[in-house]
Amino acid sequence: MHNLVMRLLLLCLLILVAPSSLKAQTPPVWHTDKMEALHIAEMSGKPFLIVFNGTGWDKASDTFMKDFSSDPGFPALASRVVLLRVDMPSAPITPSTEEEIQRNNLAVFFRIDTVPTVILCDTEMIKTKARVLPSGQPVHDVVSRLLQSLPN
Repeated sequence: MHNLVMRLLLLCLLILVAPSSLKAQTPPVWHTDKMEALHIAEMSGKPFLIVFNGTGWDKASDTFMKDFSSDPGFPALASRVVLLRVDMPSAPITPSTEEEIQRNNLAVFFRIDTVPTVILCDTEMIKTKARVLPSGQPVHDVVSRLLQSLPN
């Protein structure tokens, strides 16, 4: 009888814990479409975290994105913001697709002149945190500063 009670208690515990542990394992979503990310941010009331990078052609950007996404504080940060990744071209181009036009407009609006650049802003695109240029800063410090700047 005692064994049966223990098994039932263990089963109940597993049922209660399993959904929360499965949820915690869901990887954060990096959006690349500004309008989609804007809609999600407006619906959720979360700010944007925009990362301008040079994936594939800028070694610092590649390293930053890998280190940033694997930082222990990243899941907590990602759960409180809408992630928007803007891949910048290696050389100026004339925008021809909607994505290229969005990317160009964002880069001009925020005066992006180097990658990687991280900006935290609200849905009105007003910076709530000054640019964080990670060159020379450990990625963990960047993540920590961003987490500290978010409202509770």
